[in-house]
Amino acid sequence: MKHQKGQSLVFLLGFTAALIGAMFLVFNTGQVTADKERLVNAADAAAYSGAIWEARALNFQSYMNRAIVANEVAIAQSVSLRSWVDYVRSSLNNVNMITQFIPYLGAVTRALAQASTQLQRGAQTLLAPAERGISFINTAHSGAETAVHFQAALAARSVAAETLRANNPENGQTRATIVFLARNARAWQNFTSNYTGNDRARLKDVVMRSRDGFTADRG
Repeated sequence: MKHQKGQSLVFLLGFTAALIGAMFLVFNTGQVTADKERLVNAADAAAYSGAIWEARALNFQSYMNRAIVANEVAIAQSVSLRSWVDYVRSSLNNVNMITQFIPYLGAVTRALAQASTQLQRGAQTLLAPAERGISFINTAHSGAETAVHFQAALAARSVAAETLRANNPENGQTRATIVFLARNARAWQNFTSNYTGNDRARLKDVVMRSRDGFTADRG
């Protein structure tokens, strides 16, 4: 019938409009999901980058602590060597006081006593300043540890921010991010501590157990 023509077109147009709307909804949802995924990945990368920097700072402190212990052991070895040389010089001089009047033997002990005296003077001249130099190096190591520990949280924050901007120039720090970074900086500063006073007994114990046999027992 003529008055029924075009009715299917109305339904077709409505269905097409609904289909187009559904397609736009799916597209927008996909875009939002993709943006969220990119933001999550950027946040994870920023957190990972900051954590890596702090881990490297801890590794540096660990290496410095090992170096300090090794230097303390080296100082102990040097002091032990100077003490042993002085003991040998004193012993040979005492022996020479008795044997200097014995033919041939006196000449030998006299030469040994003189050689030991020269050796003792050389050890005092060379090793004592070296010990002071090593002690100064340990002070420098300790200062480097303090400096690195102090700036590590700030550096981690900077690295995290640069990582965010590298993923998307529009990424920035929110209030929640600033609060989190402040809490992280406070926790970082409290994570390690300097050995002072009685706490240095732990360092002493490590150094004493790290000595070689000669330093531990010069007898």
